Amino acid sequence: MKTKSVKVKIYRLLALFIWLIIWELGASRLKNPILLPYPWDVLQSLMKMLGNPATYRVAAHSLSHIALGFLLSVTLGILLGILCHRFALLDAFFALPMKLAKTVPVASVIILLLVWLSSSRLSIFVALLMCLPIVYENVRAGLAQKDPKLMEMGRIFHMSPLRRFRFLTIPTVMPYLMAAISMTISISFKAGIAAEVIGLARQSIGRNLYDAKLYLDMPALFSWTILIVILSILFERVVLFVVRLLELVLCRPTVLKNCKATVRYLLFGGEPQEAAIVTDEMVTEIATATDFAATEQDAATKQNDTTTDVSHNREVLALQNVSFSYGPKPILHDLTLSLRENQVLVVSGESGIGKTTLLRILSGELAPTSGEVKGREGVELCVHFQENRLLDGFSPLLNVTLGEKKMEASARQMLTDLGITDLENKAAGDFSGGEKRRIAFARAIVRKPGILLLDEPFTGIDSERKKEIMDMMSICCKNTAIVVVTHNTSETLDFCEKFKGVEKLQFELL
Repeated sequence: MKTKSVKVKIYRLLALFIWLIIWELGASRLKNPILLPYPWDVLQSLMKMLGNPATYRVAAHSLSHIALGFLLSVTLGILLGILCHRFALLDAFFALPMKLAKTVPVASVIILLLVWLSSSRLSIFVALLMCLPIVYENVRAGLAQKDPKLMEMGRIFHMSPLRRFRFLTIPTVMPYLMAAISMTISISFKAGIAAEVIGLARQSIGRNLYDAKLYLDMPALFSWTILIVILSILFERVVLFVVRLLELVLCRPTVLKNCKATVRYLLFGGEPQEAAIVTDEMVTEIATATDFAATEQDAATKQNDTTTDVSHNREVLALQNVSFSYGPKPILHDLTLSLRENQVLVVSGESGIGKTTLLRILSGELAPTSGEVKGREGVELCVHFQENRLLDGFSPLLNVTLGEKKMEASARQMLTDLGITDLENKAAGDFSGGEKRRIAFARAIVRKPGILLLDEPFTGIDSERKKEIMDMMSICCKNTAIVVVTHNTSETLDFCEKFKGVEKLQFELL
């Protein structure tokens, strides 16, 4: 990797040297400094310009105005993108202005704005208008790509709107916003300098460019152009540094645990790599999980012996004559069932016949076509989904707590009991498939819910871990009504052995 990076740098330097030679040969061939000055003359002019304190005042004036326009475009683009995504009326209202801002030529915008604005503020508004549509459209595109399954997870686990925005929406929108910012930095400089040239703003780079052209001072014209390129590159590096840091803080905080990876990403971009921290406690933690299952086995067995009859337990959820259809296709028909505390209901059947649909109706995410759903009021309901639905950029600990500080202690213990290490130093997306399933399990059962819905829960989990998880469920889910969806006959038998009084519901194709 390092060798390749060094080669790229050498090739770029070689390319720059070749272009300088071509420039020198072209100037020697033309022998007309008004058309093409010599590189040496431009260098002398640039050094003279950099030795003049007025140059820095001019550069600071232009840079501050263009930067202000750029920052305003990013801020307004984010706000308008969010509001227009949320409200259809605002979307319709701003559709035409955004279309015009995209299609009207820069020169026309500058001339029109000169009618209403002084030339000193022109570059601010031109940079704003040229960059705003790009940021606006990228933010809207990012919001449109929100994962509906993750959003469903957030609703089921009662994440507040603020936490859903923080942990679900921002990581989705951030790549689109970063792409927009990267594009608009150069556009803001081009549009801003063009506005200064046409508007002849005082104490600006554009005015100096115009004067150099007016007096046919080509070395000065080239020097000011080089200065614009330098300022644009420096501004881009600073902005991208800040944006990348913001991205790590908001979307991938585990990367910040690795100083070397953080610095490399902030300075050069690319894909940051989290440190895979392996501690001496790993074996101890795995042993702890096994000990946990073994020492609590007797307690779970005693509990099971006393819960064979659940008919007198409190009812927590009930379906009465529930039917559901996707269009003309019936999925459920006149289904009635009751869920009580300590009850385990195993739902089995072939794939695609409505088992997951039943769980979504039980969780409240789907409304039945007919019939009635009773219960759920005042009862904690958690779901272990068929997919993991994890926040891949965040740690296992945050995936289990979902930002609730009061749950950290119990979440740490449960993850440790399940053999998950690196609770805060490694992103959930970097764990193996089986480890991700265990993290998702911990998220569902650590809350000790009154209703627990399990959709194909043991996919990707080996038999030993499956036994540990079932032992943990029997302890943590006391007084819990459990609904298990599976098409695996052996898992049905496992539940029958572990939990007494298991009821079965066989689904058939309608």
